[in-house]
Amino acid sequence: MTGEILYTIFSNLICSEFERLGLLTFNGENMIQKVKDDKDVIWREYNDNWTEKDFKKDKEFIIKELEGWAPHIVYINGQSVLTPKTWEVRYIEPEFKSLMEG
Repeated sequence: MTGEILYTIFSNLICSEFERLGLLTFNGENMIQKVKDDKDVIWREYNDNWTEKDFKKDKEFIIKELEGWAPHIVYINGQSVLTPKTWEVRYIEPEFKSLMEG
């Protein structure tokens, strides 16, 4: 399955309807963001060639996009250096597996 399909399935498992959908661009790549209630789901493309600097820019970009929005939980795919501010960070892959098995 492609990342976009997994993202859509996961998003629908945790939230049936979304209040806002955004397609953001970061480093020339698309980043999808869906929001419902107190949850924010961020799916972005990254690769194994990312450096510490790339992850730092990724983190700063996401934090900037979340300004003014107060999600309780931020779901993010893959590797990330995103750290909690006023939200809890959860990784999509283990959550997805748990939802599919449970």
